[in-house]
Amino acid sequence: YRPKTENEWPLVIERSNRDDDIVDEDVFIEISSSNLDQLRLKWGLSSEHPFLGTYEVLPRHLSLLSTLTSHDFDFDGYRYWLNTDGEYLEAKKIGSPLVKA
Repeated sequence: YRPKTENEWPLVIERSNRDDDIVDEDVFIEISSSNLDQLRLKWGLSSEHPFLGTYEVLPRHLSLLSTLTSHDFDFDGYRYWLNTDGEYLEAKKIGSPLVKA
């Protein structure tokens, strides 16, 4: 057993419909965690901030995200969420139920 390091965490962007906030299970945009520092700064957080959790993706974030993914973001129809919590994402990928403390 070897615990995962920060650089091994998958970073995923999910989207939800603006009308009902239901997550679109068909869209799962994975980006490299090697970009975590760049993303942290783009979200306006200091280098000391752990940047773990779920953060809303806004049009102002596209200048960086467009270099990391080819996904065509539709902010009129959807809201987007960047998930940086590796444990949350691993459980979601394998379909495990999640219980938040």
